[in-house]
Amino acid sequence: LQQARAAEIERARAALLADRATRDLVGGGAPPADPTRDASQCLAAPSVRCLLAEASESAKAVSDTQRRDWAFAEILAVQTRAGLGADALVTLRHIEDPRRILRALRDIAVSQAAHGELAAAVAAAARIPDEAVRGEALNAIAGLQAATATTGGDAPTIEHAAGLEPRFRAIDLIDLAMVRIDAHDAPGAQALLEEGAHTIAAVDKPHRREYPRFRLALARLALAEQTASAQEAHDAVAALSEPHLRAQAYALLSALQQRLGEDPGAAESAAEEAIGAIPSRLRRIWTAADIAMTLKRDGATATAEHYLEIARETAATYQSPWGRARALARLADAYLLLAEDDGDGLLRP
Repeated sequence: LQQARAAEIERARAALLADRATRDLVGGGAPPADPTRDASQCLAAPSVRCLLAEASESAKAVSDTQRRDWAFAEILAVQTRAGLGADALVTLRHIEDPRRILRALRDIAVSQAAHGELAAAVAAAARIPDEAVRGEALNAIAGLQAATATTGGDAPTIEHAAGLEPRFRAIDLIDLAMVRIDAHDAPGAQALLEEGAHTIAAVDKPHRREYPRFRLALARLALAEQTASAQEAHDAVAALSEPHLRAQAYALLSALQQRLGEDPGAAESAAEEAIGAIPSRLRRIWTAADIAMTLKRDGATATAEHYLEIARETAATYQSPWGRARALARLADAYLLLAEDDGDGLLRP
């Protein structure tokens, strides 16, 4: 395995060095972190730029090369989405493993396609000097185009779901219900969700039931939006046991109840309690940031900002360099989404 890994690294390095456009990405590595920096001002009044800068400084302090490269790759992804090309190029040069550099180039091209920049995405993919990785990027871009051009042609079918083990059959039934919900077929969706719930009960191990239950809760929430009744959604959310999933589901339930004119207080409290029960601080930050981004996309901007503040407060006390780098990159991604209403205000230096 070590020999195979070394050979892969050498092939990736050779591919990057062989191309004039990518050879200066190899071998730079990351400089030492600035020990005199003061991040308190940034974390008190965050911007996307300062959060990414502090994430990068934290990543520089990670001693393990693989973890350091991992953190830089996540920072790079946010810089790309933010359109910070010059910063992204610097981050690329900080990554030491040439295989991860190639994957980062692929991810940049795919991200451009996902944001509708098709010509730039294809051009970026075509410049990737490794044939296999270039093919992955072009295939992913083609897949995004196809998904945009078609409407549900690859949706699961009852016949397909029947041949699966209970966990995956339940997920397919719930996916089918979501198709019915999108088509405003509430009775059809209800029948599929009931069958999905019965199928989840047949899953052999509790931890394997949790994700299908989460999908069921999300589907119940979507259906409640049309039926104006949140009771079944509430029951589905209450059945979840993993705190990070409970937090997300209760936050969405509270937003739904607010839209339906119901009191969202209990669900809001349950969501915050679940966030506090998440054992990993990094996952607490990620969960709160994910909730903020989901609520923002649903138009609940004020509530989204509340969860973003929870993520910010938790991130401000994080000291581990690797976890801190990843947490701040995720926080920057959430601020980037919430900054859409005021242009690039949160991208200030």
